[in-house]
Amino acid sequence: MNWQAAHDRDRVAQRGSEAMAGTPRPGRKTTRRAPPRECPVSESEPIEIAKMWRDRRGNALVFSLKSYEGRPFFDARLFFTDSDGRLKPTAKGITAAPRQLPEIAKAIAKAMEKAAELGLIDEAEGGE
Repeated sequence: MNWQAAHDRDRVAQRGSEAMAGTPRPGRKTTRRAPPRECPVSESEPIEIAKMWRDRRGNALVFSLKSYEGRPFFDARLFFTDSDGRLKPTAKGITAAPRQLPEIAKAIAKAMEKAAELGLIDEAEGGE
């Protein structure tokens, strides 16, 4: 039990529940809930953008657009192949808001330029 909960319990025991009436709840600042958002991406059916094998052990990198509670997001996640041969997600990956995609694209373009400059990739590998 954290300090706040113990303090509240003791105060109710000493002064009754009326002592709690004027105190704010920890966490949420309001009781209002935002209306559900309309999202073009279904929670049950994410949109897969690209998939590439990471290694020969069956690990893959999957890029997709998903949503959670009406909020869309971009997901780049490592998947592994289970014993039945199906791809399952791991905890390793990143999620970002769609508005951050241009920044991510710029960062990847810079990484490609630097890798080509250092001779890590060929210039021909940059385009498909």
